[in-house]
Amino acid sequence: MNIFARGLTFNFYSKTGTPQQAQTVREVWGNRLRPRDVAFALLAEADTAENHYIFLMLNNNDLPGGTCLVPPNGDGTTRAQPTYSTCKMRVVQRHKASGRTTVRDLPNYCYLNLDDEPGNLAQHHTEYAYDAANKIMRFRTIMYGRHARGCDRSIRLN
Repeated sequence: MNIFARGLTFNFYSKTGTPQQAQTVREVWGNRLRPRDVAFALLAEADTAENHYIFLMLNNNDLPGGTCLVPPNGDGTTRAQPTYSTCKMRVVQRHKASGRTTVRDLPNYCYLNLDDEPGNLAQHHTEYAYDAANKIMRFRTIMYGRHARGCDRSIRLN
């Protein structure tokens, strides 16, 4: 695995991601991402011959009823260490020929919370890879340069 999922921020210091990526987050999460709310998203996309897939986590824990559980390895109040929240992964499948779209929410995915210091991406990130032979998307989290095995997840694609 060596493809990094893209992190996007909304209304937090500086925005990250492209306008198109931000629009994808808004389309997928709808009213869960309100215009002035601070939120963070992790986005990955993949294509097969038949489908386009969007894998997206939205972390807006500062709001009542946020989409993630507080980090189990930190209280989330300090940026002294990377921590991960446990979030839903929303998977959008768009059939290329028919345009038909299906959406699934999958629980218990690790959303890695990072500070914006230069060089952090090499040591702290989420990776994903598509196993075409088995039609499986695999995710893993790297913290402090080490594989956080408790965050490994796989999604079987239709």
